Amino acid sequence: MVKYMLLFLGIDGLGPNVLKNMYKEYLPFLNMLSEKYWYSEIKVADACSPKLWTEMFSGTYLSWYRIYITPGDVVNGVQRWRLVRRDELPVKFIWEEKPNVVVINAPVLTPPVCLNTAFEPVAYGFPMALTEWIREISGVEKHTLAAINNNRNVISVITSLDRALHVTAVKLEVKTVLTRIDKAVERIISKAEEKGYKWIIASDHDMYRVSKEEKAIVTKHPDLPYLPSLQTYIHRHDNTALAITNIGRKLRSHKEIYLAIKENV
Repeated sequence: MVKYMLLFLGIDGLGPNVLKNMYKEYLPFLNMLSEKYWYSEIKVADACSPKLWTEMFSGTYLSWYRIYITPGDVVNGVQRWRLVRRDELPVKFIWEEKPNVVVINAPVLTPPVCLNTAFEPVAYGFPMALTEWIREISGVEKHTLAAINNNRNVISVITSLDRALHVTAVKLEVKTVLTRIDKAVERIISKAEEKGYKWIIASDHDMYRVSKEEKAIVTKHPDLPYLPSLQTYIHRHDNTALAITNIGRKLRSHKEIYLAIKENV
């Protein structure tokens, strides 16, 4: 079997409702790819990002892994919280099997995993403002293109679509984030195709509008002040993810996405 270089590009929160309904006008390139290549919609039982990215990158579905934090010590009768640690996840990630893979912003933990790259997660992996969303999109694009130009297998994830839609419906902000993502994907995929890469674009879940308000209320987590705590939501997760690929077949589950990555890196 001929081996190709592989690009995996994850877009947190990009489901069929976002792509083909709510915000279709801002995502022309991604819609074109969905019509030209192998496109599939993936139903998930529980639309929780940590467990779904973990399944895509390890092949293991951890049913308990719903959030990136876990109960820590009890101090003066009060339960405190801490981050989930890598050694608490009983899985082997693809980059631990294939250590030469470039990994950019893989949100299986907080902060997201980065390996063999100079990219650093924005806002500890939780960008919550327009300037931070732009910085993450631009940074992921820059470092993904660098990996492709250096003929490296690369796993990259943009989280800003999910983060933005959780907290805003302001038209200018949503348009800015989604059009920048679409243009970044266009430049990345164009370079990957020029270099003969196989590629997979995939998401963890979809999003749907739940509030008539335009801005959510966001505070800081009392135990982990570098993390946001959302008091209200503008959009929430929905139970359909998607995959678009040029590998020659549809990918119908997150486990199939893992196997396709493993097969090609």
